Amino acid sequence: MSKTILIIEDEMLLRRPMAIKLESEGFTVLEGQNGKTGLDIALAAHPDLILLDILMPEMDGIEVLKKLRGDVWGKTAKVVVLTHLNNMEKIAEAAEYGAKEYIVKSDIKLDDLTEKVKTVLA
Repeated sequence: MSKTILIIEDEMLLRRPMAIKLESEGFTVLEGQNGKTGLDIALAAHPDLILLDILMPEMDGIEVLKKLRGDVWGKTAKVVVLTHLNNMEKIAEAAEYGAKEYIVKSDIKLDDLTEKVKTVLA
């Protein structure tokens, strides 16, 4: 059975290539274009992994994480944070809410992303 990945990312130019790459690797991919819709999708679909952008309109990634952790299923959901900034403060805050890893978007290639996803899911 294929694993489901939810990408919560407001920048479509980043979200679509990530989704296409992960789908080509056999994953089922769901997409949320902002924190609010992403949270709704996560709570309804219970994906195996969430790739979560920190800076987004409507609801930022930290707020999504806080709300996610307040849910029975969401308490243990696997989350990898995506960020543009090498902002240690936000990354530390995300880690407090159980984010497993973080990826600086400008530093990662799609093949590296796929490997990171496989590692976190293993």
